[in-house]
Amino acid sequence: ESLIDVYSDEGFKSHLLTSFMQNTENRDRALVYAVLMSSAEYGTRGFSHSFIDAALRKRGVILPQDEIDQACDVLTLAGVLHRKGKEYFFTSPVFTKV
Repeated sequence: ESLIDVYSDEGFKSHLLTSFMQNTENRDRALVYAVLMSSAEYGTRGFSHSFIDAALRKRGVILPQDEIDQACDVLTLAGVLHRKGKEYFFTSPVFTKV
């Protein structure tokens, strides 16, 4: 099996999303949902702190920069995001297709 087959497996998707919901707080989930919606609108793959802040604000969520930093750290440790330089990316394509 290839990695693409793993990502398309319904059991894997279910496990990944359940793990995400159980291991994150509302703040972290709000960040992910806001980024997913904004990324879909603008067709972006990577996103910076300023993109995250703008995506949250557009949806009426205002977080101090240190809380955005903490949420990104939690999501990175949870394997939801990975960082390259100043940009973050979703680790699994499962999140971008939900």
